[in-house]
This record gives sequence, C-alpha cells and structure tokens, in this order.
Amino acid sequence: MHYAAVLNEYSLAGEIVDNLRATTDASLDVCIEAAKNVARLIGQYVSDEDFKRIEYALKNYTVNVDDCYDRKLLDQLVIRLDDIFREKEQLSYSILQDDYNLIECLRTFSDTVRKTDARIPLAIFSEVDYRWLGQLVALFQMDQSRDVKMAALSCIDCLAERCGQSISAFLIDNKLSIVLANQMPNSGPLNELQLCGLKLLTRIFSFSLSPPLEHFEYFTSEFFLKLIALMEFHPREAIDLMVNFSAVCSQIDSDPIIVALEKDCRPEFSPVFIKMINKGCSVRRLEFFIKITKRGDDLLHSIFYMNDLKVMTHVVARELINNESLQVRELCLSAIEQLVCLGLKDEEMVEAVASCTLPVPQSLQEQLQIPIR
Repeated sequence: MHYAAVLNEYSLAGEIVDNLRATTDASLDVCIEAAKNVARLIGQYVSDEDFKRIEYALKNYTVNVDDCYDRKLLDQLVIRLDDIFREKEQLSYSILQDDYNLIECLRTFSDTVRKTDARIPLAIFSEVDYRWLGQLVALFQMDQSRDVKMAALSCIDCLAERCGQSISAFLIDNKLSIVLANQMPNSGPLNELQLCGLKLLTRIFSFSLSPPLEHFEYFTSEFFLKLIALMEFHPREAIDLMVNFSAVCSQIDSDPIIVALEKDCRPEFSPVFIKMINKGCSVRRLEFFIKITKRGDDLLHSIFYMNDLKVMTHVVARELINNESLQVRELCLSAIEQLVCLGLKDEEMVEAVASCTLPVPQSLQEQLQIPIR
C-alpha cells in the first residue's frame, strides 16, 4: 500500500529555502526571493491545490530562527570555536599553535552572519548570556598571532554591523572600545588590523548609547588629535568616528572633538566632510556641523574653506526640500540659520526656505527677506 506524505506547506517552504542556502551559499534574502520566483513561474502551469498552498507559504515565508540551515550551521561553529577558545586559554594564547582551523571557522562564521537574518546570531548569543562573544573579545585581546587577531576583530565587526545596538552595548560594557582607543597609533597609515579597529569604533558609537564616564578618560582631546593626524591617510574613517562620538558627548561639559579641532585641523577635513554630507545628509553629520558653527567664527573659518561652505548652502537647501526625514529637514533649517549669520545666502537657499513646510523663525525670514507667514 502506498502512503502519501502529509503536506505541511510551511515546513516545506523552509526546507526549500534551506536547501537553496546550503547549495548556492547565496544570502538568505536572495534564497527566499529565488524560491518565490520559482514558485511563481511554476504556478503559471500548475493549478493543483497543494501547489497553491506551497506557493502561498513561500510568499509569506518567515525564517525560523530556532530551526533552519543557518541556525544549525552557526550552532555547530559556536561549539567548535568554543572548544578552540578553551584550548587557546589553556595554552596561554601561544603563537606556536596551529591556527588554521580557528581562522577558517571564524571566517565561515562571519560569512554566514553576513548572509543570514540578524535575529539568528542574536538568539544564539542571548541563550548563553553573550558568554561566547566575551570569549571572542578575549581572543582578540590576548592572542599573540596577528592573523588570529585580524580574524577575531573582523568577526566582531561583522556582528556589530549585522546585529546592531545590543552587540555595541556589550562591546562598550566589555571595554573593547577602550582597548581599541589605547591601541590607536600616533601616526599613519594604519595597517589592516588598526583600520578595522577604527571602523569598529565608529560602528560601536553609531547608536544612541551613552558610554560610562570611564570612557571619557580615554576618548580625550589627545586621542582625537591622533585621529586628526590620521586624516592625511584615512580622512573619511577619522571623520566618521569624530561625528559619531561627538553625538554621545552630551553628558560632559566639553566635547573633546571640538577641543581637538581648536588645537589642530588638517586641510583634508573641510572638503571631505562637506562631500560626506553631500552624499549622505545624516542627522549626526548635520548636528556635528551645527555644533562647530555655534562654537564661533574662529573655529569655523579655521576648519572650513569658504568655497566648501558655499557648497554646504546648496546641500542644506536641497535637503530642506527633498529629504524624507523630518529631523534632517529641521536640522537643515538650523544649519541655514547659522550659514546666513555668516553672510552666506543665495537664491536657491531663499527659495528653499520660502517653500519649506516647516515653521521658519521670524528672524530668518527677515534676513532672507521672505514675507513673514
């Protein structure tokens, strides 16, 4: 007697996506979309009720973070790496160990995290109270092999990028941010490991997390003078960290980045920073610009070339009208107020302010000779 398998369309949809992940090694999003596309193509020729159920399940597919191909793969890697971490600790992180398997496992782990749903690694870490991530941080700090350090830091950076604020909060509490600050050299160019550390610091402080006051003993104006010195080689990376850290400085009296810029600024800062705002007009970049303008004309003119400030007037005028974020538009209006006080205004700016839907301060309307609303 022949027994037909009972169809569970949702389980089958998961198996289809998992098989695509295992076979192609494409990202989870791509595999889900591929499964939907195949079902849609077949659906043009198959009208069977069972197939319609499968097609519906694929259209509404949601990854099972507790039981899918990527969860099983990451669980296996965590177990293997856990054993290697313990062995490393027992041998005092000696450089004499064969680290090939360790490095390959870390690279596979990072590659999988990049390609899967961020909730999967977060679920794994939360189940063990982030103990495994703490071991990974210890490996980076203690191991004597530069290749191992690079693999560990790249994995941490990947997790911070994909999994967001909870990972960054752990790294701050774990004081990895302080370790990376202490390892920042006085001159450049940075090597691959140092540059990865700089980018990770930027990522750690990309969220609205107030670091413990202890951090401000290390992220001082002297530290940011080091970053300013690195602008010759890594201007964008240095500025990104300055912008992000400045955003978390509200709890202290003096912003160490502003203090550092008052002591020293490099010619690379002005054109690179304005170009960054032009390409990505974010809240934090605008807040940083406004903070500089409010510090006074001396600092402003020592940092920015007049031609770059003229470009800035066009950028904020454009974004005041076109940007979808209300907060960005409000900051653009604030930036325009500061620029007008410097005598920088043109027809494009006047038209943007006159047509914007935000409430415009009366003083600004008068300065731009716009009819008061």
